[in-house]
This record gives sequence, structure tokens and C-alpha cells, in this order.
Amino acid sequence: MRLSEKRINDLSKRIANTFVEEGAVEGKVGRTNMTTLLSQTMIQYFQEEEEIDRETREQLMKMKRMPQEGTGEYQALFEKTKMEIARRK
Repeated sequence: MRLSEKRINDLSKRIANTFVEEGAVEGKVGRTNMTTLLSQTMIQYFQEEEEIDRETREQLMKMKRMPQEGTGEYQALFEKTKMEIARRK
């Protein structure tokens, strides 16, 4: 995962605190519950993102003429392929 679980939890706490302080949350939602839900959602998102990236790299490796990694051509092809895979999920 790109961010550590500790970093995700810290970000979730900051987001939850901001929501509560700005009155962006209706009803009685505890900061702890909101923090937990935010953390779980972010962890799930990052895991799905990593899986899509892995599938994208695997698909590009199967190409007969794959552009060199790091080039603009590779990046464009990577993003296009990634969007196609994400759309299917």
C-alpha cells in the first residue's frame, strides 16, 4: 500500500475532526466510528488501486512491443489500459 496503515488512520482522524468541527455531519456520529469507516474505506480503495495497477502491468508485459517503462508512450498506454481495467471492475 502506498500509505502505511498508521498514516491512513492519522488522516482519517484529521478528516473526521474537520467534519465534526465544521458541522458537516448530521446526527450523532461518533468520531471514533467515523474514523474507523474512513480508514476502512481508504484501505479498501488503495488495495483495489494496487490490484488494478498490478493487472495493468501484467497486461502490458504480454504485449509484443511494449514501450520502455518511464517513457511518455508507456505512461499513456498504462493510463489507457488502467482505465479499461477499472471500468470492467
